[in-house]
Formats: sequence, structure tokens, C-alpha cells
Amino acid sequence: MKLKSFLPPVMSLVLLLSFVGCQKQDGEPTGVHIYGKIYNQNSNETVAGAMVLLSGMKRGTYSNPAPILDTCYADENGNYHIEFETKDDYLYYKAQAFSPMHLNPSNSAATWEHIYHQGKVHESDHYIIPICWLKINSMKVSNADELGMNNLVEEERPIIIYEPRVIFYRRAPGNQKITLPFFKIYPGQHIPLSIPVQTPAHDTLEVLVEW
Repeated sequence: MKLKSFLPPVMSLVLLLSFVGCQKQDGEPTGVHIYGKIYNQNSNETVAGAMVLLSGMKRGTYSNPAPILDTCYADENGNYHIEFETKDDYLYYKAQAFSPMHLNPSNSAATWEHIYHQGKVHESDHYIIPICWLKINSMKVSNADELGMNNLVEEERPIIIYEPRVIFYRRAPGNQKITLPFFKIYPGQHIPLSIPVQTPAHDTLEVLVEW
């Protein structure tokens, strides 16, 4: 009878200790673990040496942009790995890949699309847009006064051409089909002159524009 009365309390104690041992204690390190590959957009080509930034927003606080918490670089095969450990409570994390040969998003983490949550392992590939250089050969063949071109990259501004023949360069997103946003300028009106092209990655595309 003594044995029967002793077993239930022992089993209850073991179960209680097992439950407590699985719970995160206050001040215990946690964080986020992210890994994956960096690719050129619209291809299977990996990007060696790309930089990946990790930002995080603490629970109960607000800052824009969110502070950068960690950085890593992709290896020769495009693989990256970030394992950030902290005792603080983060509402979420964001990460973004950057490369000098690519059209990068804003440095503000508020615009980054990749979102991760605390205490989890995430496999996450990033696709970044390679740069294409456009060599524009513009030739006047009509009675339009000027040729205009809207910007394809956020950092550039629209351009207006006055001379009958001009060669100029612009940057564009590579590895994709795009429409070059030209327009002919007449007195009192702008007439669209859209030119579809397939842009290469990290190369120059020559385009003849007759306006």
C-alpha cells in the first residue's frame, strides 16, 4: 500500500519538471536563425559575396528605420547564414540582400519584404535584380520637338533630349522583359513611344530610338 501511495506523487513531479524544462525562462537567450541562397532575379544564377542585413523591431517600441542587428555575406555558392541571439523580446525581424551589381531596395528596413519571427528557424532565398546598362541611340525622324524618357531606376530622373541625334546611357532592371518609357513631345502634348526589350544581366543593351 505504501508503494501505491508513493508512485503518483513521483510521477506528478517528473511531469511537472519536464513541463517547466521546456518553457523559455525570463532572460534566457533566444533570437532568430535564417539561412538560404541569394539569386539573380528570374534565374538560377547565385550571387557570391552578396551582403545580407538583419534588422529587428523590439516589442513595445517603434523606430523607423529599425536598427540593423547583424550582417553576413554569401559564400562563393550564394549561401548565407545568420544566427542572431538575444535576451530581448522582438516583435519581428526583417532581412534584405544587397549587392553593388544589383538594383538595391531602400536601406530603410521598413520597405523590406522578408519578415521573420522570434525563436524560429527560417529557410529563405532572396532574389535581387541585376543591373542592365542601356545605350540609347536617339535619332529624330519626325516633327516632334523633343524626346523624353521616364526613369526606370528610382535614383535617376526623367530625361529630355533636344538634339536631333544623341547617345546616352541609363540603368535598367536586368534579366526581364520591360517597356522603355519614351515619349515624343509636341506643343501642348506628349505622345507615348513605348519600346519593349529583353534586358540582360550585368551587360549593355543597345537600343535605337527613332522619334
